[in-house]
Amino acid sequence: MISIGEAIQRVLARTKTGKIERVALGDACGSTLAGPVKAVVNVPSFRNSQMDGYAVRSRETASASNQSPIRLRKGPTVAAGSPKPDELPPGHAASVMTGAALPDGADAVIPIEDLREMADGVHISARVEAGCFIRPAGIDLAAGETVLLGGSQLRPADIGLLASLGCTEVERVTPPRVAILGTGDELVSVGKPLGFGQIHDSNAHALAAAVQVCGGQPHYLGIVRDTKSALTEAFRSAATYDLVISTGGVSVGKFDYVKEVLEDLGVERSFWKVAQKPGKPVTFGQQGDGALFFGLPGNPVSAMVCFEIYVGPAIRSILGRRDLFRPTIKVVLAEDMGTSERFHELVRCQRSLVGGAVTATLAGNQNSGALHSLARADCLVLSPPGRKRLHSGEEHLALDLSSDTNFSSVHAFS
Repeated sequence: MISIGEAIQRVLARTKTGKIERVALGDACGSTLAGPVKAVVNVPSFRNSQMDGYAVRSRETASASNQSPIRLRKGPTVAAGSPKPDELPPGHAASVMTGAALPDGADAVIPIEDLREMADGVHISARVEAGCFIRPAGIDLAAGETVLLGGSQLRPADIGLLASLGCTEVERVTPPRVAILGTGDELVSVGKPLGFGQIHDSNAHALAAAVQVCGGQPHYLGIVRDTKSALTEAFRSAATYDLVISTGGVSVGKFDYVKEVLEDLGVERSFWKVAQKPGKPVTFGQQGDGALFFGLPGNPVSAMVCFEIYVGPAIRSILGRRDLFRPTIKVVLAEDMGTSERFHELVRCQRSLVGGAVTATLAGNQNSGALHSLARADCLVLSPPGRKRLHSGEEHLALDLSSDTNFSSVHAFS
């Protein structure tokens, strides 16, 4: 039996960045950039007004006051999108809309609510400083600036940023294709009635969703019965995918054939059994230079915790992401928690802010089949081996489950 940290290292040693493909910008949200993107133009490419108002020469307002306002004649009106305006004549103020290009000579904008529009011109009662309410060219992005780094997962704001540069396509890392298999005679497809002793294949749906959130492409290949022949046929078909995830059949039961079948198919096993709870009976290997095989436990919590620790980082590594792991937070326990003395236990908890401290309470039943408590949890408190009980008031590290976009380059099990 190996440690969680060693198991993570063995998984990542087998991953390599996927192929690069070009996709339309409209299809790129959630994708991982294959390389850095630099601005080819200034954004904006011209000086423009930040407000609806009047563009002026600031020095001409130097003597303006409430007691002695100055008057500037009305110059041209410049709307957003208008052609380049003529130079602003001395003694004039040009009416400008938000986003409109500024005429040469103007170096400040006075909001329309801060002056008086009269028939004989505009009356200004306060001095305005140069640069006021002006967006300089390149204030958002300067030509040549690195806008996004390779390995970045594109968010909606990133898509807008790329659009502002005129990008119609991006180069991304091809999402890995992930086959998902549920093994077990007790499993029934969701939507079908249950017989005595049967359960719905909830693992497949949870894992498919987890793969999708990570940026992979899930492919559910169905339920596989507990026979060597059925497992052999299913795994042989699944080997054409980049990753294969199965649940169940990896322990020491009479019908647990997954390890044996994978070995017969030429899958080189990197490990089986990790000193963790939940999720000890987990196996991982690779078929030559091809598919990575993850044999996860059948208990739903165990399967999902193993996904978080091993499969999620593997998918993000294949995508070329820089940050692969759930980040850690410090929490203060609000109650005693019984834990495993033999293993590194991950305790499902909910956190809250009490008196300036982040506290953690149990999210519910800690049985590995109690998926409800994992659905309620927003963190996993880490209990190291050697502790039978964690006590109220102690501070511990926890994996933060609250965000699917915030990850770390360092895992918690070093």
